Amino acid sequence: MVSKEIKSMRTKQLLMLNAFMIPCLFFVLLFHAFSLKSYLPLILIGSFSLLHGVYGLTKNELTKSLIPIFEQVNSYEKAKLGVKWEKQKRRGQWWSIIIGSFLIFMSVISLSGNDISDYLDMKSLIIIFLTVWTVMNFTHWSQIREIDQQNM
Repeated sequence: MVSKEIKSMRTKQLLMLNAFMIPCLFFVLLFHAFSLKSYLPLILIGSFSLLHGVYGLTKNELTKSLIPIFEQVNSYEKAKLGVKWEKQKRRGQWWSIIIGSFLIFMSVISLSGNDISDYLDMKSLIIIFLTVWTVMNFTHWSQIREIDQQNM
């Protein structure tokens, strides 16, 4: 791939990842505004993460994705890193299973006690969200930079 194509692909990838964060913020604020219990988003996110991990481990083609830009990124990174990329992808699938299981476990625990939303105000939720968003972007940017600079 030409440098210009790579830059365009990476820009689209980061824009798409950040676009996914907007509905997440909306749902966090919605759950807080209506004082909904935290077990609902925990079980939804946990179930999605668990299913995503299991599906990723059972399918043979790791580069496939429902979103075309992610499929393009996966193909590029697989060609660039080879076996190392496949190991990273499998490790990511296992982490999805672990995190999904943990979130489902947390949702079950939160059924029988005080809810976390009782302790957090809107300002705290926004600060937590912005911190997670910043860390996500920084780590993803670092990973992109590391991959793109290999074998140049």
